[in-house]
Parts: sequence; C-alpha cells; structure tokens
Amino acid sequence: MEETSLEPSAKRSKLEEDTPTDGGKPPAVESQSSYRFPPRCSLREPDVGITEYIRSAPKFFGLLKERYSDFMVHEIRKDGSVVRLTDTTTVPQMTGFSSSSDTSSSDGFQFSAEDSESLHGLLNFKSNRKYVDITVPDESKETRKAIHHAIRARFPGLQSAMVKDNSQLIRVKFSRSGDTKRVNFPANERYCKFVLYKENEDTPNAIMMLSRILARNRGAFSTCGLKDRRGITTQEVTLSHGLASKLAGLRMDRNMRIGNYSYTDKPLMAGGHAGNRFTIVLRHFDGTEEALAESVKSLAEHGFINYFGMQRFGNGAVGTHIYGKELLAGRFKEAIDVILGSFATEPNSSKYDAYQVWKETGDAQRAKNCFRRPCQEFDIYNGLAKAGIDKPRVVLGHLQSTVLTFFFHAYQSWIWNRVASYRIKEFGLQPIIGDIVLPPDVPDEEGDEEEGCGETDAAAAVGDGDSASASADAEDDKKHKGVPIEFVTAENISQFNIHDVVLPMPGKYSKYPKNKMYDVYREALDADGIDINSFPGFMQLGRNSIKLGGFYRHIVTKPMDVAGKVLPYNTNVAQLVVTDVERMAGKTEVDEIPADGAAYKAARLEFSLRSSCYATMAVREVCQVDTSQGHQRNVSQGMAGQDEKSAVDGSKTDAATEGTDASAGVAPQGAGNEG
Repeated sequence: MEETSLEPSAKRSKLEEDTPTDGGKPPAVESQSSYRFPPRCSLREPDVGITEYIRSAPKFFGLLKERYSDFMVHEIRKDGSVVRLTDTTTVPQMTGFSSSSDTSSSDGFQFSAEDSESLHGLLNFKSNRKYVDITVPDESKETRKAIHHAIRARFPGLQSAMVKDNSQLIRVKFSRSGDTKRVNFPANERYCKFVLYKENEDTPNAIMMLSRILARNRGAFSTCGLKDRRGITTQEVTLSHGLASKLAGLRMDRNMRIGNYSYTDKPLMAGGHAGNRFTIVLRHFDGTEEALAESVKSLAEHGFINYFGMQRFGNGAVGTHIYGKELLAGRFKEAIDVILGSFATEPNSSKYDAYQVWKETGDAQRAKNCFRRPCQEFDIYNGLAKAGIDKPRVVLGHLQSTVLTFFFHAYQSWIWNRVASYRIKEFGLQPIIGDIVLPPDVPDEEGDEEEGCGETDAAAAVGDGDSASASADAEDDKKHKGVPIEFVTAENISQFNIHDVVLPMPGKYSKYPKNKMYDVYREALDADGIDINSFPGFMQLGRNSIKLGGFYRHIVTKPMDVAGKVLPYNTNVAQLVVTDVERMAGKTEVDEIPADGAAYKAARLEFSLRSSCYATMAVREVCQVDTSQGHQRNVSQGMAGQDEKSAVDGSKTDAATEGTDASAGVAPQGAGNEG
C-alpha cells in the first residue's frame, strides 16, 4: 500500500536488480552492483529510519564528540554497581596456586636503563625492531639463567634464547605462545577479571594489543560488549588462565590502563552487564541552564524513542544494512561488491588501491597484497583468491561470524527503525489494540555492541569462537522461541503504557503485532524481496552459520539517574569531564571558570541506559538535532570557517563580541536544519 511505504523515494537504491549469474574471474571487472558509492560518512538519520521525537521542543545547538574526552562510558554490572578503575597496583593472591616454573623470580638480574627501555619498546610496539639483544656481563650459567627468569617475570609475552655461537648475547623477541602453560589454576580461579580503561581506542584493538603483549589468543579474552573508539570507556574483561601479577607488570600505552584485578570461575558473557553510565559533553552549547534543565527533566520522565543509533550502520559510503539486505535476498555477488566498494572511496588508502586493482584486473591476490593488516576487505579478497567469484557464499564465509552477524543485525535494525517511526507518527505515544508487550522481567535484545564500533571490521570480532560466544549461540534458538509475549486487547489496554510496548526485529521466531503494523512489516520486507512468513532462521555462508531468530525491542526507553549541567570554558582543548585516572590522582571536578568571563558554553549530560540502548539517541531527544557523523562534521567545519572569519574581522570588531558570536552558533544552527 502506498500510504505505508517506508522507503524515502530520494534514497531508493537500485540494489533490487538481479546479479549476473555467469561466473569466472572478472576481467577488468564491471561492478556487480549498480550502486554508486557516495562520499564516506554520507548517511543521515532519515536514511536509516530515524525521523521522530517524543516531544516537539526548540532545538539546541551542541557539538557532539568534538573531542574524544567528550564521550565517557562506564559499564554497569548486573548488581547495579558502576565499573571504575580505582587501583592499578594491588595484585590478589590466588588460593591453591602452584607452578612448575619459577616465573616470579625477578630479583636475580637488573637490566640497564637502555635495555629496559628497549624491551618495553618491543613489548608495546614502540619500535620497528623484531628483537633486542641483551649483553651478558659474564659467561656464568647463573647469570644467563637469571636474565631468562627476569625476562619471563617482567616481560610476559617475550621469549629469550642464547644467540648461536655467542654466549654473551641473549636475543629477546615475541613469544609464540603464552607463558601460563605450566601454571595449575584452581577451578574457581581459572579467569582473571580486570578493569580496562581506554582513551580513543576501540575494544577490539585494545584486546588485540593485550593479546600480543601477553602472547595469548584473542579468544582467551571475554567482554560483555564493545565500546566506542572515540571516547573514554571503562569496562570489565576476563582472561582465561591469566595471572594478575603478569597483567599488573605490563607497561601500558598512555591511552590504556588496567587494574582492579580479581579471579573468577566464569568468563564474561556478551550482554552480561546491566547497561552503561554515560557522561557526554556538547560543546558550543547555545541554550540556557533553564532550558537544559527542562529538557533533562522531560528525558527522565518520558524517555526517548529507542532507535538503533547511527553507529549500528557503520561509517562507510554505504550503510551496513545494505550489506545485510543483499545477503538476505541471496544477491551474494552484489553483497561482495558493495562491501568492497563502501570504504574504497578515499584515494591513497589500502582499501581504495585494492578495489581499483580488483576492478581493473580481477586479480584478488594482488588486491589482497595491498593490505598491511587484516580487515574485512582483506578477508574477502583472500576468499576470492582461494574460491573465485563463482562461489560467493564460500568467499563470504571467510569473514568472521561476528562481522557477518553485524551485517544481518544492521538490516534488521534498519527495518525496526523505520517501523518504529511509522508507529510513533501514525499512532502516537499510547498503546493500541494488537500491540505486543513483554513482562517486566524479560529483557530487550541482548546487545552485541553498546554504542557500536563505527566501521564494522574483522577486528570487531573479538573473542570470535571463544566459550562465551559459543555459549550464546547455543542458547540462541531457545531464547528466541521461548520469549513470553502478550498482545494488547480491549480488556487489558488500560494496564499498559507506551513504555511497555515492543516491536519485533524480523526473524524466524518473531511474532508481529495484530494490527496495522503487521502490514507495515510485510510491505517493508516485500520491497526487499523477503517474505515475512519465510524469514530464514539462519544463513549458511561458508563455515559460518548465522542465526536470525529475531527478538523484541521497546519502542520507548527511559534513562536512569539523569543529570545535566552547563559548563563555561575558554578553549576547545579544555577537558570538561573527570576521568578515572584523574580521580585516582585526587581530582574530583573540572576546573570551573566564571560564566561571564568564558568564551563558550558546554552542556554536560549524565545518565544510565540498559545494554543495547544508544546514548546518542538520548542526546538527540534533548537537542532535537541530527547525530550522524556527516552532520556533525558539517557543523564542525562550519564552525571552523566561522572562527576563521572571526579572526579576519578581529581588527574591526570587539574580541569579546566575536567570542560570543562564535559560541552562539548562528551559522551552525542553519547547518543543523540540513538533512
């Protein structure tokens, strides 16, 4: 029906065209996709179904994530306590610990300052050297033994060996395996739990660095979820057969800290936390303290539409929901081309170079060689080199299962966002007969990400194949089949409000509302060539079987412990939050300056959300502005241009007036109405 169409006509792609079925390695390859890739980060909120608000209110201008320190996240445990880094030195003693090797004996040899710095540089990737040679001060066996013991104890992840034909040189390099093989762990202490604090680093890369330093497989680490790269985040991590003494002895990069060590008998599980505590700064805020207080009060009382945020859809030229759409429709060659081309829009990048090689020559091996490190495109080119374009499902199977799952979830999220917008726009903020509600003790989707990872990449699959992921997959069918739902009827409608109403994510086991919304779902899926009554329960791609059971998500959610404050500041580099590292040093609040002497204002928001909810969507409700990267970038560039103009006109205008005008955001406010 035309009146229920969810697809913006200006944004319709031509992806529905059939993919050519002839195989073979493509010569001077023509794109399998008819989609033309726009500049990166071109997605706006309406493109992914985000269009409505809980309330109509004046717009505030505020720049989101201008600095990574403007976005701070603390994980919340199931018991409600907030995860914070408070101690980096205390090492708990293991009960019943025993070791067949003396790994703790490190007093027998003292390295020179130069050797110590070289070893730390090798361990923390601060040097291009592949090894470090340590000179033995004498030829005694005891001295050599003491050096080997000291390296094992102080530099876990490095291994040492005598240089052949030179008894006075010991060569140190990365170990090929962890150094805990000979440690006997008690059954209730098989996992070392610690707090990971990181700045401007995503969870997968932080785990990868730890795994390399400790010479452990990434699958040995488990987390409850992924945290944003651009921010300051604190979360718990468990390491299988990990020693707190080894972790505490690591020399970390300045953007990472670990601490608060303990031992436990179980690894952390995906979605095994209650949620996250957010502290978010909006710079160049143009509202008043009173107006902010009113918006914060409304957010606490009424909540916000529980959209999947922009991070869910990646930051490529094409959203990851398009990848999932093509995969679900069975257009696998089309999907391969869209994935490869989405991040190939920036010249002089490895992804661009590889894509050009592939398009011009059809040589996947040459394209693969353009990369210095693994990523999702590397995995696809690797699959193409091995299997060829005639076996696209096998090629896609070279991607890690978590990455593929992100693609499918992005499509499901895209459908959900569009349906939720239609539901709010057409039927408002009250239950209607036929809606679905969940019992109070049944959670929403178990989140596989918190604020998303930005660019979905192979590195996002931290712990892929570990015990936590395997256990979650084993419970998947049971979880989706057994969700108790209730339909709103004329008899019980008075018992519910909008906060009880959920909408299903499309899936094999999803049940749909018994009202107009069923037709909305059906038509949205039909437009993509997917039958609502035969939605696949799983998708087999090579060795990966991706489960698509479906789940339910509340339309509206309310944050907890909401607070807001206006902070004056003078420079764009002023830090307006207090980090855990600063708190350990005794700082409790940012340095405040008088408001009448400040050049700018910022709004600082604090609130807690359940897992799988997006903080940016709460910010969107407060400010009533687009939170997409493209929009924020345009605002930032507009502000930079305005600052340049202010500098040029400075000789004609009072400097204080110029500062006030810049903070008022007149030009960016216009940009805020775009998209």
